[in-house]
Amino acid sequence: MSSTRMEIAEYDGKIDFNSWKKKMKALVSHNKVGIALEKDAEKWPADKLKRKAKIDEEAYNLIVMNLADNMLRKVDGLEAPIALWGKLETLYALQTAPNLTFLKGALFSYRMDSNKSIEDNIDEFLKMTIILKGTDQELSETTLAMIFLNSLTKDYQVVKIALQYSGTVPSVDLIVSGLKARELELKV
Repeated sequence: MSSTRMEIAEYDGKIDFNSWKKKMKALVSHNKVGIALEKDAEKWPADKLKRKAKIDEEAYNLIVMNLADNMLRKVDGLEAPIALWGKLETLYALQTAPNLTFLKGALFSYRMDSNKSIEDNIDEFLKMTIILKGTDQELSETTLAMIFLNSLTKDYQVVKIALQYSGTVPSVDLIVSGLKARELELKV
């Protein structure tokens, strides 16, 4: 039997919380203690309820071991994994009205940077959409595609025109494919 070792970066408040949170959930799930992050105790299976203390301890330890010292000071005194997890979400999930206003404003006014590669621009756009999705303020795929299409620089306007008059609303994936093809064309 082989074991897989999973490691993630310590959360220090500077890296993307939503990405770290996904990785952390995968880590606790991989260690078979993901149920410890369930808020509703009634959803715990009977067999796991018998081992609740051990499961909670393992989940707590996994979370603590993946927090930087400055984060540990912010959650000091919290002993249950669900309380620890809740505090981190409260501090870093960006669900307050001013944060949502900023995030939506940044997304709607997003413009690609012609000094960055297409890959870097795509990553920046996707990061903003993932952060917004993490706040339960999801936008439709069509809306995201239109925002992305309108963010293109003049070198990529040919992609926008081609997709805009194709007769269907393009997906973000189709736009990405078009951008990568155009990037290759520009390099040649």
